[in-house]
Amino acid sequence: MCPSGVCPWEPDIIEGVRERARPTTSGRAASCRRGLFAAGVPWGDLSLPPCLEDFLTRLLLAAVIALSAATALAQPVDDTKAMPSCPHCGMDREKFAVSRMVIDYDDGKSVGLCSLHCVAVDLAVSIDKAPTAIWVADLPSKKLVNAETAVWVLGGTKSGVMTSRAKWAFADKAAAEAFVKENGGTITGFEDAIKAAYEDLYKDNKAIREKRKMMKAKAAQKPN
Repeated sequence: MCPSGVCPWEPDIIEGVRERARPTTSGRAASCRRGLFAAGVPWGDLSLPPCLEDFLTRLLLAAVIALSAATALAQPVDDTKAMPSCPHCGMDREKFAVSRMVIDYDDGKSVGLCSLHCVAVDLAVSIDKAPTAIWVADLPSKKLVNAETAVWVLGGTKSGVMTSRAKWAFADKAAAEAFVKENGGTITGFEDAIKAAYEDLYKDNKAIREKRKMMKAKAAQKPN
């Protein structure tokens, strides 16, 4: 810190970045350099005064906190009301809340699905869009958590949703281990879970078609 406790460069840095650091075709790095030059900071000087290091550290910390807050706010709220049915199979997402998922895409739109099976379908048919976040229900609480950091369990005796090989997600590993102890299955991560969903897609789709065909035939046989 400066002896006075106040960095004499801080106002100049803020003003210089505000007035001079504008995004251009040369990229963000060039914009930052222009802002620092405008503030009188020599770019080639790697030995920064302690006061400037302290200011930049506080600035970076504030940016990290702001980014974390923005990420937390991005979590879907009342997703079953906003997206009540799965667009691919038509299933009620509130009824199957334990396996439901949400995909946020880079075009600003979100899609609510019933299960990892339909997530695999949606990702396959949305090849020109990139997912910015994928959410999944934590099996014990039904609350949505980050699918990529969740603990997944493949298989086991508990019947899955839209698949013969169950795929369940958990917010913490302890809950997943307790589930496996009671129901069997294998603990894994999101990459292996989504890979398994694609591996099972043909077999699961075939079984779903046959089941729906039988249901339609039975419905047709009922007297009016």
